[in-house]
Amino acid sequence: MNNNCTIIKMIPKNNIYGHEISHGFSSFKHWQQEIEFVYSHKGFIEVEVDNCIFNIQESEMLIISSGALHNFLASDDNSIIYVVRLPVDDIASNPVLKEEVVEFFRETMMVSEDKIIKNIISSIIFADLARYNEYYSSIKGAELTIHLINNQNLIKKRITPATVDESETIVKMQLFIEENLHNSITLTMLADYLSFSNSYCSKFIKKKTNLNFLEYVKTIRLREAEEFLRTTDMSITDIAYSTGFPSIQSFNRIFKSSKGTNPTGYRKSLKNK
Repeated sequence: MNNNCTIIKMIPKNNIYGHEISHGFSSFKHWQQEIEFVYSHKGFIEVEVDNCIFNIQESEMLIISSGALHNFLASDDNSIIYVVRLPVDDIASNPVLKEEVVEFFRETMMVSEDKIIKNIISSIIFADLARYNEYYSSIKGAELTIHLINNQNLIKKRITPATVDESETIVKMQLFIEENLHNSITLTMLADYLSFSNSYCSKFIKKKTNLNFLEYVKTIRLREAEEFLRTTDMSITDIAYSTGFPSIQSFNRIFKSSKGTNPTGYRKSLKNK
């Protein structure tokens, strides 16, 4: 078991999300293999999971199941949101308990304010992981899980979202698109790479991601573009073309329709924080 914990401290402002640690974060629709714990330290945040809206108030927590398609929507200007991602294998390294833990986290859950949860999340967020051994975050994740299983009255709402199957094919598909973003990716290119027919490839994407082919590619392009805007000084033009948008006008229009502001405005809002 390795310490595969990802910690993100999101500081939203005007619904544009900055963060202290950017790796792996996206406010566009996305999914990940880990269990995601979204805790509101201050203010509120709205999260959409499989077309269901969760409004997380201060000191409440949302647990997003592995493979659930989700995105962050709106928040207070002064919100501070903590996100912790942990692989279920690290939370439940004991084979006897793993089945119960996997089943428990199959649902996305809204959790009420609780002092013990607050302390556990804070201990992970503010831990000096360089000083602790590699199991620290996993132990804390297991501690949080046991507390939740034993106190299920804290769970305000549950849904069982359609999840993205974490098969080898899905991973290959996503990597192919990411590695060819600068090209004009077609359904035929992807289908040939996966040795699928066009028809089967289209149905496969829709079934596994709840998006059609063009929407899925667009989501990945936007996610990568957002990361470049946050973490590099690349020009807007270079970002647009490196992520496969056919023109600056197209990039600006699609980005604004998803984020409510154009790429220039988005980057400016980050620099003003």
